[in-house]
Amino acid sequence: MMYLVRKVRRETVWVNGVAHEHIVGVVTSSGIYYDNERVASSIAAGDEWLVDARDGPRARIEVVSYCPFGDCDHGPYLCVQSDRADRDMLESLPPG
Repeated sequence: MMYLVRKVRRETVWVNGVAHEHIVGVVTSSGIYYDNERVASSIAAGDEWLVDARDGPRARIEVVSYCPFGDCDHGPYLCVQSDRADRDMLESLPPG
């Protein structure tokens, strides 16, 4: 199955005295919220999750073990792995 992601849900956390936001879930084009764990399980089962920014190309969402911010251990974490300039497409989606 293919899911199109149009929004992200973030959470502000503190790591070593520094605040940052990380993605805790996504909202699909049909308006349904899925947390990172459900997306990661779905991807592992063979489903395809794509960032659909409406005004740009789609990009495949992948799972990494942890949030890429410093020593943050929030995981699993969702990201876009790409050689193109769209690496931060997921991070730049509006809140949902």
